[in-house]
Amino acid sequence: LEFRRVLFRSGRPIYEKLKSGPLPLQWTSSKALRSSIITIGFECIDPFPDIVVAPNQQINEVLITLPVGFQHLVSSPQDFTLVNEEMPLKGSLAEGLWLDFMQKDRLRIMMNLNRTSWTTLKVGRYQFRFPVLVPSPLPVFNVWHVSLCKPNYPGGCQRLTDPAVLINFAIPGFDIGEASPVARVEPVAEAGDRKSTRLNSSHPRY
Repeated sequence: LEFRRVLFRSGRPIYEKLKSGPLPLQWTSSKALRSSIITIGFECIDPFPDIVVAPNQQINEVLITLPVGFQHLVSSPQDFTLVNEEMPLKGSLAEGLWLDFMQKDRLRIMMNLNRTSWTTLKVGRYQFRFPVLVPSPLPVFNVWHVSLCKPNYPGGCQRLTDPAVLINFAIPGFDIGEASPVARVEPVAEAGDRKSTRLNSSHPRY
């Protein structure tokens, strides 16, 4: 994947140490008014910097914003899967404090980075899988967004335009009847309570 620094609006600074890019959207169904399992995410090209190297380029939240009309069907953390790479989450996986699913048009993943070289995001793909309801008709602006947000912002990261957002990735959606890119899943059991909610796969298959 070619490295791209994605800006949401003019005037935003370019964060040169947050070398990352969006991954293609994948889905299990593109039928109107049916449920579909979405896989969305981003790739870190280089490790994200620690607080000593770049104090103004720290990430502690990921915001996923659905296109208008789409609704996620996540009712508990068990409905949401962290795919592949290890991600330092807020609290334990079982507690579920790391996921905010209360608003149906967005999802927030909170991390517990102490911003040292040991807990920054490493090189790799960070993907998220969850169910949604496909609307009818599809929105004219059918674009999904993954936003990387900085810490210490009151109320967290809620919208694409929030001051907490450092980077926005815009990812094209799908048309009714369109097939998803074909890929492959390789589940891998992990130690402790993380094994039931993590899949080790760069390319999920449906």
